[in-house]
Amino acid sequence: MTDHITKIREALEAGPVSGLCRFDSEQSWQHCSAEHHLMVQSKPNGWQGYETRGLYGFDPESIRSLLAALDEARQDARRLDWLETQRMAYGFQGIHEGNEWKVDGPFATARAAIDAAIAAQEGGRENG
Repeated sequence: MTDHITKIREALEAGPVSGLCRFDSEQSWQHCSAEHHLMVQSKPNGWQGYETRGLYGFDPESIRSLLAALDEARQDARRLDWLETQRMAYGFQGIHEGNEWKVDGPFATARAAIDAAIAAQEGGRENG
């Protein structure tokens, strides 16, 4: 899985594979090189009345959304791992009762409470 993620990140960083360009007065787009597109995009004020679009081998916004969802899933897995260590060390007393997680403090979500507990625990290890 890490290899796929690395390839996705590299593809995002690689940029467009080709481009399209047109003057404002034109309705149709013409093909241009990726280099031409990047040159125009680097100084958009120098190209008044002219625009380009990058063409990618994938939809970059979809990939960014997938990577963000993957990062959130990794954080959730980290949270679950932490909860499991708490359960193993202390049982469910104080953090779980029946089918409800008990969260103390001014936290809007259980995720925020778990993140704060993890940070406090890790901070205690660094300071102690």
